[in-house]
Amino acid sequence: MGGKGSKSNSSTQSLQLSSSEQEILKRTFAEINENRPFRLEHWQKYLGTNLPVNFVRGFYHLLCGQAEMKADLPVGYPAFMATMVRILKQPPTELPEVFVVLASGGKRTVNSTKVYTLVGTLINSYTTSIANTSEYRSWNGKLEYIFDEALVCYIINDLVNPGAKKNEVISNPIPDINFDEVDISGWLAKTPLMTYLWSAIFYHHFPIADVDSGFPICANEEPIKSTMFNASLVFILNQCLPYEAKREWFQLYNSSTDGESFSVMLNKILDKGPTLILIKEKTGHIFGGFASQSWQINPSFRGTSESFLFSVKPKFNLYDATGYNNHFMYLNQNQQTLPNGLGFGGQLDYFGVWLNADFGTGKCSPTCITFNCPQLSAAQEFEISAVEVWRVGSEPKDEAEGMRDDGSILDGNPEAAHLLEMMGHKQVSKGLRDKNEKNRAK
Repeated sequence: MGGKGSKSNSSTQSLQLSSSEQEILKRTFAEINENRPFRLEHWQKYLGTNLPVNFVRGFYHLLCGQAEMKADLPVGYPAFMATMVRILKQPPTELPEVFVVLASGGKRTVNSTKVYTLVGTLINSYTTSIANTSEYRSWNGKLEYIFDEALVCYIINDLVNPGAKKNEVISNPIPDINFDEVDISGWLAKTPLMTYLWSAIFYHHFPIADVDSGFPICANEEPIKSTMFNASLVFILNQCLPYEAKREWFQLYNSSTDGESFSVMLNKILDKGPTLILIKEKTGHIFGGFASQSWQINPSFRGTSESFLFSVKPKFNLYDATGYNNHFMYLNQNQQTLPNGLGFGGQLDYFGVWLNADFGTGKCSPTCITFNCPQLSAAQEFEISAVEVWRVGSEPKDEAEGMRDDGSILDGNPEAAHLLEMMGHKQVSKGLRDKNEKNRAK
């Protein structure tokens, strides 16, 4: 491979490429140095400044086929093709070696600082690469490009901090540790996000195939005025959503533009399908949750185990459902004996995340067994600075009036139902629904 690649080797490798893919790579080679063997300076100029020097040198090392980067050897067409096939077409088992070489600049081991740098670079390169896509443009320029240190620490946490508890995420400066291909292989196997990022970046620079950007469309017809999300955060959270929820996001409610009102928020989010809620408290902590089903006023918990909580600042982390209970999402109002507000996880009055119906305040319990998360706010009780609610996925087609999930409007008001029973007004419809449910179950 590399500078010693033969024509027969190139021919064998090219069998893995379609004729159109071969033509694209042939044109790419011609662009690098006018269809002649190229050196490091040509390679650096072609890739531009979005990738770090170590990455570019490491890539060139792969092209040259050297054990370590010792000389600036010319790279001909056969070596170029063989290396590109190896990176773009070979199975995931090839990736650890390639990752180590690219992160280290052509060595067989890599330290944690260089891994941190490469992961951050890949995220930034990804957000830059999607800048001209229709998906990104649909956000009306409201997404910032920022280097999100907390996201990078979260991604490399399993590598740098193996065996740590879920809520123990490292911070920068990170420990200085050296890793080999075996270490990187184990980490990549547990971090599919990295494999996706890897493919997205390479196919951007060498577009031999159409690859889904992995970035959602902002489906609002009127351009959104603001959002607390940045491009990196949208990408990461979108990868955590169910497949059917990834294609489009729609801003249902933004307290900074729609007003700080619980009733206004409810009017905008009820029966809209799965949603992401992002909350900023006045201390600066940012956190939120994914609700896997439509929000409905109900005295009971709803949702599925696809729901999750997440923290953004001061550290990024995700908290999946534990299976301990099914207390995923709760919404109620105007009740005398039940909590009034919106919540995720835990139990009544001890929610993982809770927004009071008076809207100005909220509460996070010290622990939440539903999602095994710590307290996400700085203090248990907090003051709300901003709230956003986004529908993720297409809007549900059926929005029943008064009856939801085959239920009566009284199901959302147990106190009124109980009062009617005491007055002698039996709920006939309840018996009919119970009978219908039994018939459907047969």
